[in-house]
Amino acid sequence: MKQNSAPKTWPELSSACDQISARLQEAADKLGIPLRGGGFVDQSALKNEIAGLKAVYNELKFSPAYERWSENRRKALIKTLFSSPEFVHAAANWEQITPKMRQDTIRQMSLKLQEAYSNKGTLFTPKSVRFRFFEQEAPKEKGAYFERGRAINGLGGWHFTVSLNTHKDAGALDFGRAMNAAFHENLHGVHFALMDYPDRCKELDHHPLKDDMAMLNQAKQIQVEKFSRILALYHSIPWEADAHRQSKLFEREITEALHAHKKTQDVIPPAPH
Repeated sequence: MKQNSAPKTWPELSSACDQISARLQEAADKLGIPLRGGGFVDQSALKNEIAGLKAVYNELKFSPAYERWSENRRKALIKTLFSSPEFVHAAANWEQITPKMRQDTIRQMSLKLQEAYSNKGTLFTPKSVRFRFFEQEAPKEKGAYFERGRAINGLGGWHFTVSLNTHKDAGALDFGRAMNAAFHENLHGVHFALMDYPDRCKELDHHPLKDDMAMLNQAKQIQVEKFSRILALYHSIPWEADAHRQSKLFEREITEALHAHKKTQDVIPPAPH
């Protein structure tokens, strides 16, 4: 029976990222294919090089310390949210409340998330979160890109904008799906802050998330600065893979918390004035 190979160390994966990304860039240059900027490119001519980088991306894992920290932070966030009568009312009556109330609830959740993940204010500044809501229906073309939300980084990890689609096609009228999308984009603020942390804090030798910071910055240098137009890499980018996984967990956990709350309440209290 073939034995599984031992997990690669971070330096090994870092070196592999550099080597494969260099080959991808060289192949793209020869073909005159731009890999940075807006929009996405036809990747068929680069499929072998892209597959190689995607395979390395898929091996870039967050540390057990990060996984434990994230689970703890999600639980703390849900506990905080359900201590708010305003949030409980909005969650229980999501389809019936006004669009403004849904947006206000998303703002509330977002700010509480950044507080929960802030590491006592050293990792992220909640006041730096800005919001943009837009309404866009799903495209008619099969397989066309459909944007549910976006996180836009600015000035390191300390200022960023959460942009969310409020159209029903994006799941905005479903409480769980709306929380999923908002959590996903907000978690990128945490990722941005982790990327930025080493530049702001000198004492990293004993930081439990130092390997996660290094891994995210390595992926940022490759993906954001070199290959932003390659759509095939999207789900394998470490921060996207983490956001998709955690947002699904959060959707399930917060929906279960709402069901449990309803069982203990004969009547959902009205929104406080």
